[in-house]
Amino acid sequence: MRINESFGYLINLTARNMKKVLEEEIKKYGITTSQWIVLKVLEEEDNLTQAEVAKKLSGDRATAGAVIDRLIKKGLIYRNQCENDRRANRVRISDHGRELAERICIEAVKCNEKALRGFRNEEVKQLFTYLYRINNNLDINNM
Repeated sequence: MRINESFGYLINLTARNMKKVLEEEIKKYGITTSQWIVLKVLEEEDNLTQAEVAKKLSGDRATAGAVIDRLIKKGLIYRNQCENDRRANRVRISDHGRELAERICIEAVKCNEKALRGFRNEEVKQLFTYLYRINNNLDINNM
């Protein structure tokens, strides 16, 4: 098998290319794609613990914590101690963070549209179905 015939290589290349395109578009906002995705998670469901954010991103707590710390320094989110568990903190998106997430979402939609240019709606739906199935097949929690 040649490298360009490897499904894993091709899907990884596609993901990296999409990330590069989006990062180029959002660098004017002084934010990375990793930071934006945390903002987006908090925009959709605010007041989460760091562990909950990490779980929603299928990542680890340490990485999520580093991104959260950077977003706090930028004033895009803030952290409060949990009332019922003093060891845990909850993070919330600020008004400025919510506004920025909405602006960057427009750029993300453009990136998706660019990637899917020439696809019919039913092809896009089928692609999503396939990607969800692949991810479910590879989810270590389902094995």
